[in-house]
Amino acid sequence: MQRTFIPGALLVLMGVLDLVSVPACGDTTSGVDCSAVCESQQSCFEVGLSRPGCWARCDDLTAGDHAFRSEINACGDCIAQRDSCSEVTDRCDELCEPVRGRLSLASSRVATLR
Repeated sequence: MQRTFIPGALLVLMGVLDLVSVPACGDTTSGVDCSAVCESQQSCFEVGLSRPGCWARCDDLTAGDHAFRSEINACGDCIAQRDSCSEVTDRCDELCEPVRGRLSLASSRVATLR
């Protein structure tokens, strides 16, 4: 009596593929969620900003820079606590301006609030 292990092997292969297939949304490789900063920037200051492009720049910059990870996390946390663009500008500008500079984003001081 010969048994085939195809169903078991197929399950193992599916499990491995599931582990390596991470969604390409936001930031996945650096462990930092850049989406709050990029989405806020697009909503409040730069309508034409490419969020995927912003996320890619953010991911590249945070990959080996723990200090920048901390800065972007602090900025993102501040943004998450605000309800409007004017609150983001008033309350988060000090934390977020260095992040915007590193990401080559428009300054909230010169951008027009929406």
